[in-house]
Formats: sequence, structure tokens, C-alpha cells
Amino acid sequence: MRAQRLGVDVLLVRVQPDAGERRGQHSSSAAFDMAARALEDERERISTVVPRSTIHTTIRRGEIAQVLAELSSETSMVVVGMDKTGSGHGEGFGVAALELAAQSACTVAIIPGTLPKGAGVVVGVDGTPEAEWALRVAAGEAVMAGEPLTIVHAAQVANDGEQVIGRAEDSVRARHPRLEILTVLDIRHGAALALAEASGNARLLVVGSRGRGHAKAMRPDAISAVVLARIPVPMMVTKGKPGTRLVSGAGR
Repeated sequence: MRAQRLGVDVLLVRVQPDAGERRGQHSSSAAFDMAARALEDERERISTVVPRSTIHTTIRRGEIAQVLAELSSETSMVVVGMDKTGSGHGEGFGVAALELAAQSACTVAIIPGTLPKGAGVVVGVDGTPEAEWALRVAAGEAVMAGEPLTIVHAAQVANDGEQVIGRAEDSVRARHPRLEILTVLDIRHGAALALAEASGNARLLVVGSRGRGHAKAMRPDAISAVVLARIPVPMMVTKGKPGTRLVSGAGR
């Protein structure tokens, strides 16, 4: 729906693991053919949902995060499912999504297996330029959906937090004076738990690609706490780069 609304193409990507030396050529070819058929079936299914969008497909070999990150340089957004496997913590729990969010050159949307029935857009802010961009994206999402925007900030000192929240609210009101805006200043929790609580009944959570004090390239642990907090809503990790198409990882 987003691609059709914005008038951009969609690229469906099927990522196949490297065949390896011990796998025979026939086995590898059969797996590739099966993947191609599955990808074409998915393209046809999506075409019925968004008939005005142009949908392309490609099959790549390698690790899903690396492959999609390489494609992200000419893309407006990469969309992946949340690979929440395993015990709920540590290895195997959201790892591919975290790696992609760290490596991608564009915004990454991480979608849970079950979409929420809530409404509203939640955004985390901390006063950084990256958070300001996330705020602008989140406000635009709220306006398009006709839903309220909730601005969340976690702070140890209430006075400092009020200033951050106030500046963020003023910034949004200047661009969208009719948008309903709610604010949450959480002085009890860190950012991850504050966002988890605020987004429990939301439709979308938006966070910036870098927080205060992080290196130039976002480290995976910059958002790992947020993802691993079991936030049950779609999450956008924003990066301020325009692109010409939307890439969706079709798994492997």
C-alpha cells in the first residue's frame, strides 16, 4: 500500500544461502527453481493487492542482512519480518533485523508476524538530529493515517526531559498544526522500556538510526534493546536518505 501511495516500485528479494562446496549442482539448481517459483507466486499475490505498483523480483545468495543492506543504497525503505526465533533473548532472536538496521543505508521497517489492532504512531526522541528526522517521519505517518502522534522521551532528570519533549512538540506543531499530539516523559525507565510501554496499543513505532553518543555508523546494540523488548508493533528505524523504490525481503 505504501509503495502504491508514494508511486515507487517494489523489489521482492529472495535470499538463498550459499550452496557450499559439499552440495551438488543438481540440488542447488532445484533449490533455486523452487525459490523462483515461490517468489513469482508472491509477486502475483502482491500484484492483486497493489495493482498500480510495479513489482520486480530478484534472487540473491548470501546472508539476508548483508544482501538487503547492499540493495539499500538505491532504496527508500527496506521491509523485513521480525525473525523472533529461539528463547526470546540473545542469539537467534531478531538478529537479522538488527544487523540489517545497522548496515542499511536507508530506513528499515521491521514487521512482526501478527499485525497489531491498535492505532497511533509512537516516536522516541532524545534531542539529536537523528531523532528529529525520526520525529518528522513519524509525524508524516500519523498525518497520512489520520491518527495521533505520541512523542516519548526517557530522562533521568525531569527538567531536562521536559525541554526535549517541548522542542519536539513545537517542531511538529509548526508543520502539522491540526495533528493530535500526545507526550510521554518517562523518568522511571530507560528508552527501550519507555517505548515498549508507550507503543503497546499503537500501530507503529518510529526510532532514529542513532541515539546520543553513538558512533557515526549505528551499532546493532543501539536498537537491540528496543527490538528485544518484544515490542509487538511494526517498527521503522529511520535514516535520512531518499530513494526510488521499496525493497522487501522475502526470506529464504
